[in-house]
Amino acid sequence: MVQVDVSPQVLIPVDNQLVPIFASIIARDRCDCDAKVAISLVSIGSNDPAEDANDVQGAAYGTDDRKFLLRASLTSKGGNRIYTIIYRATDVSGNSSTASATVTVYRGSGYSDVH
Repeated sequence: MVQVDVSPQVLIPVDNQLVPIFASIIARDRCDCDAKVAISLVSIGSNDPAEDANDVQGAAYGTDDRKFLLRASLTSKGGNRIYTIIYRATDVSGNSSTASATVTVYRGSGYSDVH
């Protein structure tokens, strides 16, 4: 079992700046038999993949990287950008599971518009 939470989950203001994102991960195997569970960052993408090349920085894929930068910019068409971050947990026996979390760059006027 793996659970991923990221902070912040919403990027406001939309100012095209790179914002540090921190991931919190809870992982354990189903029977708690394996004391060590390996975590790896699988991917970070968005609903505007053509724009992702410079908008995700500092991510070390394939490692237990829990801090990276995402750009606070909208999609190329001006809509909300939703980044999806995927992690994999693998136990000593080789069993693995993935989980994801999202970060939204919101076009609204404030954080309260999202909730």
